[in-house]
Formats: sequence, C-alpha cells, structure tokens
Amino acid sequence: MARMLLLHLYIRDDDDSQELARSVHGGFLFESWMALLRSGQVYDARITALKHPELDHFSSILLSTTYDGAPNTYHQFFYEKLGFFFISLALVAKKPPFTFANLTPKQQAAFIACKDALKKCQGATSPGAFVEAMGAFSASLPVFSAAMAEDDNLKRQRVIAETKFELFSKFVNENDLLYSVGSPPEPGASATHDLRVPPPITGRSNFLNPALPEGPFPLTLPGK
Repeated sequence: MARMLLLHLYIRDDDDSQELARSVHGGFLFESWMALLRSGQVYDARITALKHPELDHFSSILLSTTYDGAPNTYHQFFYEKLGFFFISLALVAKKPPFTFANLTPKQQAAFIACKDALKKCQGATSPGAFVEAMGAFSASLPVFSAAMAEDDNLKRQRVIAETKFELFSKFVNENDLLYSVGSPPEPGASATHDLRVPPPITGRSNFLNPALPEGPFPLTLPGK
C-alpha cells in the first residue's frame, strides 16, 4: 500500500534553525537524495522551507514523500541512513521531541562532527575541495547512526524509558498532516482491497474521513 507523508515543522528563528531551513529551501542535499534513491520504497519526495508571511525569516519546513510500507519501517530506514538530517530537523522544531542536552556525550560529539563536515561541503570553493569534504561528510553519517543506536542498550538497561528513535517516530506522526486523515495509520485488513476500486455505497474506503460514522451512507446529502 502506498502512503503519503506530509511533515510540517514550525521552526525557531535562531541562527541554527534558519541555517538548516536555508540548506533545504531548494530541495534535498546530495546524501539525502541518494538515500531516497537507494531506499527502493519511495515514489516521490520533496522538501522545502517556507518563509514567514510577514517577517523576513523561515517559519517552517515542509517534507512530502510518497512511499510503500508501514510508517514505522519507513522512519527506521531513514533514521539509520540519514539520522543526522532527521535529528537536525527535530532539534530546530519549536516543539522538539528532545533537545541537544538529551543526547549522550558520544551522540553530541558525532552530531557536531557531522555538522562541521557539512559546513565544509557548503563552504568548498573548488570541485576537488567539495569532493573531499563530501567524502568526509559521508563517512561521518554512519558514525552518528552508530552512536544513536546505543539508545537500544540504554533502554534495555533501563537508563532511559524510550529511545531517541521512538521519540522521533512519534514526533513525525504528530507532525504528519496526513497521518490519520483518510487512511489507516498502518496497512491492515481494511487495506487489503484494491484502493482504485470505489467501495459499495454501504462500505467504507480507506480514503473516507475517519470522523464520519460507519455506513450505510445516504445517497443524497442532508438538505438536498
């Protein structure tokens, strides 16, 4: 079952938040784009930053993707492959799932290393310098993902109640404008029929507003 994600994050107006917004305003960075291509489950993806309607700064970031599978599996893939970008998004949100201080010292160091490497990519003044900087940045990403994966052990040891990934996944669902609109949160029994075929008048489609009562539905609208 193909699903859509429309993630809308209100961000702060501090320097770090605005810098991240500027970096995604024109679309995905190279590493993000390559991960989308390698995923094998993404049909389309767009990202941009939205300007405040009255003030001279970015007020939110909008990410839209169409993909196959369950949301949790989708979140897990990109959290592992592009954890730095998604943690960056989470940290600049006005209502973040966690703060930089909630990261372990190892996670903080790995995050800073990724951030510094990315700045060198953006500041490269020649093709050779860019290729070298991009190589260093690419090498820093799995190191960061490995540091974030330590949360699994911390949870098993009951040092923390939830991993950063669990907090992040909830955060994505809460800010996904389409998560609970018109289709079930997870593929299941209600998604086993062909979605291209309209349901019978007494049936229920995945696309119907979940706030509507169960059928049968009237053939004419009230008052008509």
